[in-house]
Amino acid sequence: MTAATVPQPAIPAWLVDATIGLVTSAYQAGLADRPAVQASAPTDSTVLDRLEAAALLRCSRTKLDELVRHGVVPSFKLGNRRLFNRADLEQFLAAQPMPSAAALPPRGGAAPQPSSG
Repeated sequence: MTAATVPQPAIPAWLVDATIGLVTSAYQAGLADRPAVQASAPTDSTVLDRLEAAALLRCSRTKLDELVRHGVVPSFKLGNRRLFNRADLEQFLAAQPMPSAAALPPRGGAAPQPSSG
């Protein structure tokens, strides 16, 4: 025997509106009992995601992943997200050798050599 679909009676709009009103009132009353939550995350966050960490290091996300894979840049996982401590990244940057201005080639490539004639 096939189950026949039994038409459900329509719920009157006034009943739907009254139920929504009661639920909303109860929800708002519950919120009034709780203290307000202050946003504790600073604008300059101490924990960065991959995109933010790559921007701080001024490299691509692919290069960042390579540095993490080789253990050069420390990171940690939270669930399936890879996160970075800003202080660790700044320490990594500070430890990188910076070439002196004399060691850098001039902008636009090497200077032309005078021809001997």
